[in-house]
Amino acid sequence: MEPSEYAPLPREAHEYIDGQLSAEAERDFERRLERDPALKQRLAEVQAARRMLQSVALCEVPAGFDEGVYERLKYVDLARSAREKLVSARPPLWQRALQVGAGALAASVVLALVGLPGLSGPGQAPLDSGPLDGAYTPLASITEADVLPLLADNYDRFSEMKRQVLFAPARDAETLRDLVRAELELSELPQRCRRLAAVARGLPEPERREYLRFFESVAACCEAMDAELVRSRNDRRQPDMQALGASLASVQVPARLSGEDALLVTRFGPSGRVAQGARVSVGNDSELALYLLAREACYQRDYESAARHYDDYLARFPRGRFSDSARAGSASALLRSGLSDRALDRYLADVRGNAAAMPLLDASDAARLKQAELERARRTPPPQDK
Repeated sequence: MEPSEYAPLPREAHEYIDGQLSAEAERDFERRLERDPALKQRLAEVQAARRMLQSVALCEVPAGFDEGVYERLKYVDLARSAREKLVSARPPLWQRALQVGAGALAASVVLALVGLPGLSGPGQAPLDSGPLDGAYTPLASITEADVLPLLADNYDRFSEMKRQVLFAPARDAETLRDLVRAELELSELPQRCRRLAAVARGLPEPERREYLRFFESVAACCEAMDAELVRSRNDRRQPDMQALGASLASVQVPARLSGEDALLVTRFGPSGRVAQGARVSVGNDSELALYLLAREACYQRDYESAARHYDDYLARFPRGRFSDSARAGSASALLRSGLSDRALDRYLADVRGNAAAMPLLDASDAARLKQAELERARRTPPPQDK
C-alpha cells in the first residue's frame, strides 16, 4: 500500500486490538465487524501482522556486532529512508511500530549480508567480529516456564472472580447484577485472554493446545455470564445462579496452573501498580462503590491499597451487605502484601469460624494463614504454673 492510499482504521478498532474496550463496547464493535466484511478483513490482517512479529525468533549476536553495524550505517542510512516514508504516511502509532519492526527485521538481514566475508563493498570497513560462521545461534522457543507468571496470574484472576460470583452476598437482583458485572469488568479476563492467546501460540504441544483451550473457555464463560445478566435485566428477574455456575464450571483449566508452585510465582509481595479508583458505575449505591474500590485494587495487584479500602469499608459498614467478603478479602490482601502478622490477626478475629467469610478465602491463602497460626503458637511461651 502506498502512503497516499492509507485510510486510518476507526479509533474503536485500535482500542479493540489493544484490549482497551469495555465489555459492552467490545460486543458492539464485534457486531459492527459482522456487518462490515472489509473492516473485518483489515483488522484480521493487522492482527496477523502482529502475531507474525511476535513469532520472529530471537538471535544471539556475536561480540563486536554493534560496533560493526554502526560503522555500516555510515554508508547505508536505512533509518533516514524509513523515517521519511513513515512521516509522509502518518498512520496510527501502533501501526507505525509494526512498520518500524518489519523494517528493522529487513534491515538486520541486509546488514548481516553486507557484513559477510567477501560481500563487503570497496572502501567499506569490515565488521570487527570476523567471520559469522556459526556465530548466529537461534535461541530456544518459548517455554511454559518462561511465561508461567502471566499464565498463573490469569488463572488466579479467574479463580478469584469465580469465588466472588458463586458466593456473592447480594440478595436483590439489581445489586447482584452490578456485583457480578463489576467482577467481570475489573478482572479484565476477556481482554487478557485475547492477549495471552497470542503468547500461548508460541508454546510447544501439548501446552499450546491446553492453554488456548483455557483462554477460549474463559472468554466464552465471561460472554455467557454477561448474556445471562442482560437476559435477567430484560426479564425483570433474579440472575440465574445455576446458569452462572454452569458457565464457570465449563472452563477447562490446565492441571499445571492449579498447582501451588505456579500460583506462588505471581501472587505474593508488594505491587508496582496503584489502583486509581473504581471504573464500574453502580449508580447511587455508595456502599457497593466503596467495596468495589477494594475489589479493583485486588485485581490490579495493589494489595496494600486493597487492605486499606477493605478497612475503610468495614469502618463505615461493619455489618454491611459485603462485610463478610471484606473481612476475607482483608485477610488475603494483608497476606499477599507481606503483612502476615496483621493478616493472621484479621483471620483469627473475623474469618476463621465465619461460615460466610471462609468460602471467599482462597484455599492457598487459607493454608498459609493456618500455617502462620501454628508458627505463632510455637513462638508463644506456654503459661507458667503458679
